[in-house]
Amino acid sequence: MNLQDRAGLENLKKHPITIKEGVEYNVRMTFRVNHSIISVVKRAGMTVDKMEQMLGSYGPHPKGEAYTKNFDTEESPSGMLARSGTYQVRSRVVDDDGEVFADWEWSFKLGKDW
Repeated sequence: MNLQDRAGLENLKKHPITIKEGVEYNVRMTFRVNHSIISVVKRAGMTVDKMEQMLGSYGPHPKGEAYTKNFDTEESPSGMLARSGTYQVRSRVVDDDGEVFADWEWSFKLGKDW
């Protein structure tokens, strides 16, 4: 997801990506800021998962190069009930003072196959 591509982000919100059920995955973020990320996953109006992970503190990178952070490995839900709907996700990048640097919504669904 390119956070600078607003049209692409709007498309991800309306057209969910498909994730295979029961597989291990992790989120990777490339960034030039040093704050925390919060993702809240909701389904049918209920929060089904909340993940908050710290990016840490990073000094200026030589030549303005970006850092890459791999977050903890998770396992996607499986089963017919997990596949029965679309998951709405709101992801945010905020600092310790509550200043929001990025805030976007996207969606995914689970499938037996890709």
